[in-house]
Order: sequence, then structure tokens, then C-alpha cells
Amino acid sequence: MKMDGQRVGDGVNNELEYLHQRVLELEHAQAKWKEKERTLQASEALLREIAVNYPNSYMSIIKKDLTVGFTSGQEFKKLNLNPEDFIGLTLEQVFREQTPIVREYYLRTFSGEEVLFELFIDEQHQLYKTTPLINEAGEIEHILVVVENITDRKQTDIALRESEERYRTLFETMAQGVVYHSPDGKIISGNPAAERILGLTLNQLQGRTSMDPRWRAIHEDGTDFPGETHPGAITLKTGKPVRDVVMGVFHSKENDYRWININSIPQFLNGDDKFYQVYATFEDITERKRAEAQVERVAQEWRITFDAISDGIFLMDAQYQIIRCNQVATEMLGESFEEILGRRCWELIHNTTERVKSCPLLQLKDSGVRGEEALLLKGRWLNICIDPIFDEAGSLIGSVHVMTDVTEKKQADEILQQRTYELSERVKELNCLYGISALLERPAITFDEILQGAVDLLPSGWQYPEITCGRITYYDRIFLSEGFEETQWQQSCRIVVNGEQVGLVEIYLLEEKPELDEGPFLKDERNLINAIAQRLGRVIEREQAKNELTKLATTDPLTGLFNRRYFFEFAEKELERSRRYEHPLSCIMFDLDFFKDVNDSYGHIFGDQVLIEVVRLCQLSLRQVDIFARFGGDEFIILLPETNSSNAQQVAKRLQESFEKTKIEITSHKIMVTLSVGLASALVDEDEITLDTLVAHADQALYQSKRRGRNQTSVWKQE
Repeated sequence: MKMDGQRVGDGVNNELEYLHQRVLELEHAQAKWKEKERTLQASEALLREIAVNYPNSYMSIIKKDLTVGFTSGQEFKKLNLNPEDFIGLTLEQVFREQTPIVREYYLRTFSGEEVLFELFIDEQHQLYKTTPLINEAGEIEHILVVVENITDRKQTDIALRESEERYRTLFETMAQGVVYHSPDGKIISGNPAAERILGLTLNQLQGRTSMDPRWRAIHEDGTDFPGETHPGAITLKTGKPVRDVVMGVFHSKENDYRWININSIPQFLNGDDKFYQVYATFEDITERKRAEAQVERVAQEWRITFDAISDGIFLMDAQYQIIRCNQVATEMLGESFEEILGRRCWELIHNTTERVKSCPLLQLKDSGVRGEEALLLKGRWLNICIDPIFDEAGSLIGSVHVMTDVTEKKQADEILQQRTYELSERVKELNCLYGISALLERPAITFDEILQGAVDLLPSGWQYPEITCGRITYYDRIFLSEGFEETQWQQSCRIVVNGEQVGLVEIYLLEEKPELDEGPFLKDERNLINAIAQRLGRVIEREQAKNELTKLATTDPLTGLFNRRYFFEFAEKELERSRRYEHPLSCIMFDLDFFKDVNDSYGHIFGDQVLIEVVRLCQLSLRQVDIFARFGGDEFIILLPETNSSNAQQVAKRLQESFEKTKIEITSHKIMVTLSVGLASALVDEDEITLDTLVAHADQALYQSKRRGRNQTSVWKQE
């Protein structure tokens, strides 16, 4: 029993010792837990301090059940939120529809992986970085989530990308060529326009310098353009810009020269005084140079025509100085070109340095009305016809003087007057002649009115006006007197201009009236018809010269259409009429799709023939009242009076259908031409619209058609 009691006592002692040991362990664990709690509180305070001072962000500690255990940061203050309100919230309560993707990233972090991801929440871009928090036992109890608001950075990145994209788009689509040179002069980059203009690929351009002989560069006068004097080479040498240099470079694909206008600019980094590269921009001015050459050819043709006119012509400016004259004028005035140009008319006509107020030429010019005056100059009678010249504002800026040597006519008139004095029956002849002269002196009289008036006067100049009738033929135009009838009693005289017959003056008697041995007509009547024909010849010659000058000023030499300047002058009047009577008015602008490819494939001469044929086909679909003009290049414009937008669209449709049904055939080549059409209309109650605005609207609609794929019509609409 004693042994049993001893064993029981030992067991109790052992149990007490075990319990004591456990109490010590618990006290130690409690102390460690309190130490950990103090450490955790200190860490949490430090974390909160970091989070509060960390810009544009907040930090959170996520528990294993994916609820928020702690959160703090500046972003809460910006959004006027209390971070304490988020503690204990679940993923669904915080992230709503984005919960699945957040859960995936958080669970990956609890498995030991650091994760970086972005979310777009409440119009804000947020960058999340999750880090596992490992305890002393190596277990992941929590994860740290650092959230940064990167909205401003995102917007900056987007703006930067958009800016870069705009720059890239501009660089790749601009019409001007651009190349970049490194400091050693080598080309390092270039845009598509540079490749097109120079006829070289980017690979072929890269590495070339201004000194490369393959450029075969020339000046405008055809002399060599040395590499060291190229704009890029000068900028590389001096570090200064070089602008507006014209150069011809050989285009190997076209086997011809392309003319370019070059600007060369150095580029510096901020604060640097040494450039890091040079860029050159250049514009293809080949077509402009060709146009200038064409203008010069036209001007030369005009000068040849000007000098070939049988009358003397000189032009006088508003200060009465002679600024141009033809060869015949120098002969009539008895002076050389050098002696005439720059002098005032009274110095030549009256041989004085003072203005002669009574001079009929000055009086006619100052009146601003067309007129004629005969002057005796150096023993010869000159009939001088004066036409005033006005600018667009209606101001008198000069005059055209056409001189006809009428010495012989003057002498004939004197003889005729003597015969009239002697023979009273000749008065009728003189009345007829002077009646025709009076027609010419009437202001604003048309050419047709002159010829009709002349034919109406013919019978009064003959011996038997009651049975006399007349006919004047000018090419295919016929002018008849009242009661005209062809009979066997006829006399005629050709109207001759520059040695060529252009018409005929005919007199018929309705019944025979023999005059002794002279037949049905008197000899003086034969002289009369000759004088009338000569007079009309001079009138026609002057009218042809004037028409030729007017045509050169108002029409396109290739197509015969109105040119751009005359279109605006004519169309402005039509727009004013449309406003006044509140009638509709529409404008069509079109160009030929891919016309450059036609020129590139077949040549510009072929392209010119295509433009001529296009004009011909278009005219088949237009009315006589429509104003059709060449706007420039392969671009044309049509003003449609009395036409609203709906009807104008029908016109555009007819134009396009005519080309879709027709292949243009030139020199055995057949090509299909399509049109891109823009249309704009002036509304009946739209008083404020200008012609420039209407044309601009049509132009915008045209480019809308081009952007949509070409071969279509777009109607301008108010945005």
C-alpha cells in the first residue's frame, strides 16, 4: 500500500510539474504574442505613415479570406473617403464586376507569386502590385497590395502616342519630301514623298550624301550644281538654315529631271549649341516649272500674234506711259521700241514734255469710254481706236490704242467729198459710208450689231435704194437687209483680212435699171462696195485681235474651257442673280481618279488628250447656261444656275454614268476614267453665302468622295 501511495504521489508530482511547465510555456507564448502584437501595431503604424505620405496611392493588407484587413493612403483623402470604412469588406463589395480577375491575382499571390496588374475603376487607371507576407513559420498569412493611381500617366502616354501617331501620319502622308542627314552628311531617314519625288527607295537614299554624283543636280539655267553648294551641305558646314533653293535632280525612273524647292534646317537638342542632325524639306515644283514654260510659250505666241497684226498697237498705263507696243506701231510712230517704251503719249504724238489737255487721245482715255480719233502724224493719217482697261474694282488702269493708217482712206474720202459736191447723187453713198463709221463709234456696240447695221445701211448708198438689198457674209454667219432677195443683177466684193478672205459684201437689184454703158451699177458704186469691204475688213481684223486677247485672258488653252479667274468673275454675277431672285444655285467640283497614274503610264501629252476628251464628254451632259471651267490640273468645276441640290445630284450622276459606259480611246489606247465628285448648293434663303464658301463646300465634298474610295458623289452638309 505504501508503494502504491508513493506511486500515486510521484504521478501527481509529475502532473504538477507538467502543468507548471505548460503555464511557463503559455506565459512565454503570451509574452511573445504581445511582443508580436506591439511589433504588428508598430508595423501597421509605420505602414500607415508610409501609405499616407506615398503620392497618388494607397496600401492594403488582405487576409486569407480575401477581406480587407488594413488600408490607408493619400488617394483616400483625394477622393474624400475614410479608409476605415473599407476594413472588413469583401472583394465583391470593393471590386463588384471586376471581382473574378482580382480574386485570381490575389490567390496567385497567396500561393507565393508577386503580381503586377492594372484595373480601370470609376474612370481611374490603377496599377496594383501584390506581395505575399510570410510569417516566421514560413506561411503566407496576408498579402500586401500597393495601388497607384496612374490616370495622369496613362493620359500622358495616350497623348504622347497620339502625338507620335499624328507626327508619323503627317511625315508619311505630307506632299513635301523630307530627309534627315546625320552630322557626317549621310541621309539616315526619309518619308514616302521623298522616295516618290526622288525616284529612290529609302534603302537607296540611306547613306547618300550631297557629294554623291548620282544626284546629277543642276541649276535652273542647266549648269551643274556642285555637291558642296547643296543646301544640306551648307547647313552641315555653317549650322544655319538655307531656304528656297531651286534644284533639278535626275529621276532615273522617269529618265528626266525633277525640279524641287529645298529648305535645309539644323536641329538642336535643348541647351546644345551643336546640332545633332539636319533635315531638308523639298517641294516638287516640276509641274509649276512646266506650267511656267507653257505660260512663256503662250506669251511668245501672243507676242508673235501681237507683232503680226497689221495695225499698230500700243498699251498705256494710268500714268499715260507707253508700256508695250508692236512692230507696226514703231513703224507708224517712227521710233524704236527702246525710244517708245516708258515715254508719255504727248511726248510722241505732240513732241512736247508738257501734257496737252486738248489732246483727243487723252480725253478719250480719261472718259473711260471706247472711242476713235484720227490724227495727222509725220505726214500720215492714223485712225486711233482707244479701249479703256479697268481692274476688277472698276478703276481705270490703262488703255489699248489701235492705230490704223488711214491716209489712203482720208485721201479717198476727200476725193469722194469732192465728187459729192459735184454729183449730188453721190450723197447717198457718203451717207452709207459714214453710217457704217457711225456704227463703229457707238459705245458698247457688239460686233454682230455692227455687221447688221452695216447691211441695213447698204441700200441707202446705191442709186436706187428702193429696189436695192444687201447681204454680208462673215464665215458662216449671214446678215441680210430687209426684203432681201437674190437676183441676176448683183455685185460683190470680198472682205479680206491679212490676205485671207473672211467674208463677202453683196448688193442685189430687185429689177434691172441700166445706166447707159455702165450696166446696172455705176462705177462709183463699185468703188463704194470696195470701200465698205475694206472698212469691214479692218473692223473684223481689230475684232479678231481683241477676241484673241480676250480668249487668252479668259480661257484654258488646253481644253478651251473658262479658266479659273474668269470662272470666279462670271460665277459671282450668277450668284448675285440667284440671291436677287431667290433662285437655287449649285456647284459641282470633280477630278479624275488616279489621273497621275495615267500621266505616269502614258505621258503628259496623252494625259492632255484625255483631259480634252473628258471635257467633250462632260459637255454632252451639260446645258448651255451651265458655267464649266478648268479649276486646275485634272480638277474641274461646274456652276449650275436654277438648279437645286436634288437636280444637281442628277447632273453628277449623268456625268459619272457617261464615263462608266465609255472608254476613252486615244492613239490605240483605251482607258476607263472615273470621277470623284463633290456637290454643294446655295439655299434659296441663304443670303450670306459667298462664292468662295460655295466652292469650298464643293471642294470639301470632293475630298470626302476621295476618302470614301473615289468614283462617287458626295454632297456637302452642314456639320
